Amino acid sequence: MEDKKQRGETESKVLLGYANSIIATLREPFLVLDKNLQVISANRVFYTTFKVTEKDAIGRLLPDLGNRQWNIPKLLQLLKEIIPEKKVVKDYEVEHKFEQIGQRVMCLNALQLRVPKQIAVIIAAGVSKQQQQQQEEEEEEELILLAIEDITEPKRLQEELKASEERYRRAFETSRDGLLLVHKTEADILNSNESARELLDYSPEEFLKKKLWEIGVVKDDKDFQGMVSRLEKDGVIHYEDTPVKTKKGLSINSEVFLVNKAKVIQCNIRDITERKKAESDVLETSWQLQKIIASVGDGITLSDKNGRFEIFSPKMQEMTGYTFGEVAASSDFSALIYPEPEARKEALAALDEVKVTGYHEAETVIRTKDGTEKILLVATSLMSYKGSDMFLSVYHDITEHRRLENELLQARERQLKVLVENLPGKVFLKDRNSVYISCNENYAKDLKIKPEEIVGKSDYDFFPTHLAEKYRADDKRVMESGKTENIEESFLVTNDFLKSTQEVFVNTIKAPILDKKGNVRGVLGFFWDITERKKAEEALRENEVLKRLNQIKSDFVSIVSHELRTPLSITKEALSLVLDRIPGEINEKQSRILNTAKSSIDRLANIINELLDVSKIEAGKTEMKIKLLDIVAIIKQVISGFERQAKEKNLKLETDFSASKIEIYADSDKIVQIFTNLVNNAIKFTEKGSIKISAKKLEDKIECAVSDTGIGISQDSLPKVFDKFQQFSRVIGPGEKGTGLGLSIVKGLVDMHEGDIRVESQLGKGTKFTLTLLRHDAESLFKEYINKGIKLAAKKGSKMSLVFVSLADFKEAKKQMPKEELGLILKEMCGVLKNTVRREDDIVVEGTSEIAVILPECNKEGCHVVEERLKKVLYSYLKSKKATIPIKLHFGCATPDDATAGEDLIRKAREGAQNNEEKENSFY
Repeated sequence: MEDKKQRGETESKVLLGYANSIIATLREPFLVLDKNLQVISANRVFYTTFKVTEKDAIGRLLPDLGNRQWNIPKLLQLLKEIIPEKKVVKDYEVEHKFEQIGQRVMCLNALQLRVPKQIAVIIAAGVSKQQQQQQEEEEEEELILLAIEDITEPKRLQEELKASEERYRRAFETSRDGLLLVHKTEADILNSNESARELLDYSPEEFLKKKLWEIGVVKDDKDFQGMVSRLEKDGVIHYEDTPVKTKKGLSINSEVFLVNKAKVIQCNIRDITERKKAESDVLETSWQLQKIIASVGDGITLSDKNGRFEIFSPKMQEMTGYTFGEVAASSDFSALIYPEPEARKEALAALDEVKVTGYHEAETVIRTKDGTEKILLVATSLMSYKGSDMFLSVYHDITEHRRLENELLQARERQLKVLVENLPGKVFLKDRNSVYISCNENYAKDLKIKPEEIVGKSDYDFFPTHLAEKYRADDKRVMESGKTENIEESFLVTNDFLKSTQEVFVNTIKAPILDKKGNVRGVLGFFWDITERKKAEEALRENEVLKRLNQIKSDFVSIVSHELRTPLSITKEALSLVLDRIPGEINEKQSRILNTAKSSIDRLANIINELLDVSKIEAGKTEMKIKLLDIVAIIKQVISGFERQAKEKNLKLETDFSASKIEIYADSDKIVQIFTNLVNNAIKFTEKGSIKISAKKLEDKIECAVSDTGIGISQDSLPKVFDKFQQFSRVIGPGEKGTGLGLSIVKGLVDMHEGDIRVESQLGKGTKFTLTLLRHDAESLFKEYINKGIKLAAKKGSKMSLVFVSLADFKEAKKQMPKEELGLILKEMCGVLKNTVRREDDIVVEGTSEIAVILPECNKEGCHVVEERLKKVLYSYLKSKKATIPIKLHFGCATPDDATAGEDLIRKAREGAQNNEEKENSFY
C-alpha cells in the first residue's frame, strides 16, 4: 500500500514537472494563484515582462505585487467575483498603467480548478511549512490559472486600422471624383460614392446590378480580365480620356484611374468635360496669341535657361535673318547674333540679372545673318511656362531712331556751335580736369588766339597763377555740387595806349555738363563785361542820394515857406491899414513907397505859395478833390481874371470850344491853377498879338491848349521847360521876372490827373502848351475813391462801409425838368451830405445820377445808423426845395459783411438801393 502511494506521488511529481515545463515555455506571462489570490507559481515571461523577481512574487498576494501595482480593481473583480462563478473566463481585457513598463492593455484567460492536495503542495514548494501543513490537511485545493497576454501593440494597430478605414470611408464618400469598388474576378460593382451616383445618375441599388463594362470603363469581360492582369502587375492603370456612359446612355469624357486593392479594384472616375473645354479654349487662345505675336511690330522670343526656344516670332526672324529652324538647330543662338565674346558675355549677364530681379531692359547691338548691325531695345522678364521658368524677351528695333537722333544731335551741335560763335558774350567748355574743349570767337579773341588753339590748354596757359587757381577752384565746386553758379568779379586792366588802369567787372555763369546718365563730364561757362552796368547801378545809387537830398531841400523849403508866410501876412495887412489911412493921413510920397513895399510883399508871397505847391507835389501830399466839372466854365472863369491885364497890353483873349459844355471829373482848384499859370505866362511873355485858349472832346480824353504870339522859347531850352527854377524867355529881352516854378507846378498837377502836357515853340513866333486829361466817368471815380477808402480802413485796422443815394427815374426826370435845375439839386444834395458826415476821413463823391458816401471806419451797425441819418437830412432838404417835379430817392447800403472789394461793394449797394426803393417819399 505504501509502495502504491509512493508510486502515485512520483507520478504526480513527474506530471507536475512536465506541466511546469510547459508553463515555463509559454510565450505569455502565466500565474498560478490559490483561492486567496496568493501567487504560488509564475513563469519566466511574467518576471521579465512586469519587471519583478521570483522572490518578490512567490507567496505574495497578487494585489501586493510590485508596490501594489497589481491592485487593479477590474482584475480583482475577475478573480474574486467572476471566476468563482464561471470557473472559466476567456479574453477578458484589462487596461492599466504600470510604473515601470507604462500603459498596458492585457487580455486575460483564467481557469479555476480543484487539484489533489499533494499536487498543490508540490506546486507550492516555495511556501512556508505551516502553509504546506494546512494544505496537506485538506484533501483538495482550489487553484486559479491566469494567462496574461499583452495586447497593447495589437490594440493600437487595430485602432489605427479602424481610423484608417474610417478615413478611407470618409474620403470615399466625400471625394469629388466618382469612386467605385469592383469585384476583382466578377467585375461586379460592390459600392459607389455620392459623386459617382451624381455623375452617372445611378442609385446605389442600381450600381450593385452593374458590371464594370456596362458603364464603359472596359469593353467586355475579356477586356476586364486583361485589365486585372495588368493591374496585378503594375498596381495602377490610368486612362486619360475614356467615354463613360450614364444611365441615360450619354457619354462623359472622363479620366479613369484603376487601383489594385487586396480584394477589390478601386475605380476613380473624374469628369474632364470642363477641362477639355478649357484645353480647347487654351488652344484657341494659343492660336490667337500666335496671330498676335506674328502681327506685332516687335520681335518676341520665349526661351529656357539652356537657350532652347519655344517662340521665335516672324518679326524676330525678319530682324535677325534667321529662321526658327536655324535657331532651334543652333546650340548657342547668342553666338550667332553676338559674335564678339564681350557682347555675348553682357547678354548672358543680363539673363542672370533677370533670374534675380525678374526684369531687365537695355540697349544692345546685334549682328544679323547678313552681317548688318542693328540697335535693339531688349526688355526681358521671367515667366512660368509649362511648369518651367522661361525668359520672355521683346526686341524693339531702334536703329533708325538712333540714326535720326544722331543726325539731330549733330545738327544741334552745329546750331549750338553757330549760336555760341555768334553770342555777344564769351563762351567756353572744359572737361572734368578743367582742360579746354572749345570756345567761341569772342572768348578766343580776348585770349588773342584762334578758337581751335584753345583745345587741350588750361587757365594756367592764359592767366596769372592766382587767377588760374581761382578759376580752377570755381570749376571744381560747380562740378562737385552739380549746380549752376553766377559769379561776379572784378580786376584791374592796364591800357598801354592811354597809359591808364581801370577796374573791369565781369559776370560769369558756370554750369555742369551732364551725360545721359546724369554724370558730370565738364563745365560750360558764359561770361561778359558788366562794367557799364555797374557804372549805371552806381549812377542810380547816386541818383537816389540826390533824390534824398532833393527831398531834404523840399522839406526845408516847405518849412521856411510856412515860417515866412505868417509874418508876411501880418506885414501886408499892416501896410494895407496904413495905405487905407486907418492910423492917420500919409502924403503921396509915403503912399508910393508903401505901395512899392506892398507889391514886393505880394510878389514874395506868390513865390512862397509856389514853393509850397512844388514841395507838396513832390512829397505827394497834395490832396485831390475829384468831382464833375465843366471845363468850359473853368476856362471862362480864368480868362475873366486876366481881361484887365490883356487889355492893358492890348492883347486879344480868344477861345475855341467844341461844345458849350465839356464835363470832366477833376479837381476844380487844380484845373483853375493849371490854366491860371499857363494864361499868366502867355500874357507875361507876349507883347502883341493874342492868347488863345481851346478845349475839345476826344474819344476818351479832353484836349486843351493855351497858345500865344509871344517871344517863344529856344529849341535847346524846350526839354527843360518843365524843370524847376527855369526862366528861358528872359534871355532875349526884357520882361517880367518869375520864380521859374510855374510850369513845373503845372506839370505836377497834370501828372496828378494822369494827364499829359507838351510844348511847341519857335523864337519870335510864340508858344503853345497842349494838355490832355482823361475823361473819367462816375463809375471809375467811385472805384478810385472806394479803393482809397478800403486802403485807409486797412491802414487803421478797421473796415469800410458804403451808402449809395440815387435819383429814381433819372432819365425821366431829365426830360421833365431843366438840366441845370437837376444838376443843382444833385450838387446841393452832395453838399448837404458833406455837412452831415462826421468823421474827417468820410468821403462824399458825386456822380451823374447818384452819390456815394464812403465810410472808412464804419461797421455794419454803424453803416445803417448813418444811412438813416442821411435819409432824414435829404428828405428835409427836398421838402424845402420847390422842384419842378417830385424827386424820389433810392438808398442802398453795403457793409464789410457783404463784400471787401470795391466793385463788389458798389454792386451790393446798388442792389440794396433797388430792393429798398422809398416809394412813399416823393417831394416837391
